[in-house]
Amino acid sequence: MDTTPKTGGRSRLPIVLLLAAFLLAVAGAAVLARQEHRLKFQLGLAGAALTSAKADLAATQAQIAQIQAKLDEATAEKGRLQLQLQQLARIFSQSRRQFGKSGRLPIYAGFYRVPPPSGTAAPAAFKLRVRTLLPGQLKISVKSSSSGQDKTSAFTIGRFWTDPDTFAPGDKIEISTEGYPPVRLQAPPAPPPSTASPAKQ
Repeated sequence: MDTTPKTGGRSRLPIVLLLAAFLLAVAGAAVLARQEHRLKFQLGLAGAALTSAKADLAATQAQIAQIQAKLDEATAEKGRLQLQLQQLARIFSQSRRQFGKSGRLPIYAGFYRVPPPSGTAAPAAFKLRVRTLLPGQLKISVKSSSSGQDKTSAFTIGRFWTDPDTFAPGDKIEISTEGYPPVRLQAPPAPPPSTASPAKQ
């Protein structure tokens, strides 16, 4: 008589459960591996973004330092210019007082002839040249009288020659500014007409 116990269908049940558990564990491990890979990838992106942000921050800080250095330099230059302007204003004021005491307008003035256009019989004309003897600029008024008509113009002159206007021969001109007696000039007379040479026979 066979006394070996019969296994039947119930003996296979634990094996099936173990296999199912193993497959679930494998699937879970795969899911976890994918999640780990995705997280590492995101971490790499975040690290690269952080590195780029640090580089941008360093570049911005360098630009700020350069701008600050230029601003400091401009501020120092502004201070030097203001000091120079103050010194020039003091010299100008002293010069004005000195010339005021001497009773004459601190300018150089004169005329030079303007040649007529080539091939034309335009009348003679003279340009007035004037410059100040003072440092800085000086505002002057130029009044002219020509053919019974008066004309007054305002100009600002400096240490370099300025040509305020053109005048006809014999025009009377008065140059004035505040604090000084005026300077009166007269344009030179017209040059004599040229005499043509007689034609040879």
